[in-house]
Amino acid sequence: MTDRPRYEAFGVVFESDVEFPEHRPADAPANVIVERGKAPESLDDPELVYPNFVATRNEFLFTWKDLGRFYARDGERITLDLVPNADVNALRVFLFGIVFRALLHQRDILVFHAGAFRIGESAALIVGNSGAGKSTTMGAALERGYKVFTDDLCAVDARETPRVIPGYDYIKLWQNTMTILGLSSEGLIRVRPEFDKFRVPLGERRAEEPLPISRIYLLTPELRDDVTLMPVRGADKLRVFLANTFNSNELQRLGGAEKHFRQLTAVASRAEMREIKRPTSKNSIAELFDAIERDAGL
Repeated sequence: MTDRPRYEAFGVVFESDVEFPEHRPADAPANVIVERGKAPESLDDPELVYPNFVATRNEFLFTWKDLGRFYARDGERITLDLVPNADVNALRVFLFGIVFRALLHQRDILVFHAGAFRIGESAALIVGNSGAGKSTTMGAALERGYKVFTDDLCAVDARETPRVIPGYDYIKLWQNTMTILGLSSEGLIRVRPEFDKFRVPLGERRAEEPLPISRIYLLTPELRDDVTLMPVRGADKLRVFLANTFNSNELQRLGGAEKHFRQLTAVASRAEMREIKRPTSKNSIAELFDAIERDAGL
């Protein structure tokens, strides 16, 4: 029996050499190990080669010059080969971002670039390009008392009935977003010391169980005066999913194109999708969320 702390996120219980007190502690046995150790300098016959990472179907090696190497394999183990005095805050950004995404892919979990919150006995996903307002919308959901699954990295188990899996114990919000929402950053920890962005604990507002997806909202900022909702149907739904799946092209190149398409089709067939066109020239978050609530019958 190890005395290393264990944490839970995205249905994974991970045991870690490094303490992450901002994450939810777990008593269940670990199914993923995060350990300090020696990572390979390269992979044999990588199928993907990018400036900062290489990958095969079951291995992922990410390198950052000021931190070291992160090696995820078989959906079960992450090795941290860190430089001396590595910045722990920077470590968190990459470990719980790109590296955990790769680990979830290895475990056959879909990973969307989306926020998600609970509506009744189901989940609503918020998708859109960077800057479209996903995190702000999730902050509004939190401020209005909804339970939140995630704000950015959204894990979906599509192996049977597609369900959103609760993520980390916090969401990340910029100071200007918190000011708009009337939330205080006092006492909160910055994502990075140089960023005016904070980890906002979810506490009792964290969604507790996986739930099926009933609605997906695509945020589209435009030069307009009002908020409108338009249905998205058929092949357009799949295009939206492909555009908002982390590493979609990479997944297909790793030999998972057929399975990936099948999983996306399963999600699309069970959920209604709306495109929300909102003004870019003014703060429309209250109007936007009012429109979501009306559409969902809340």
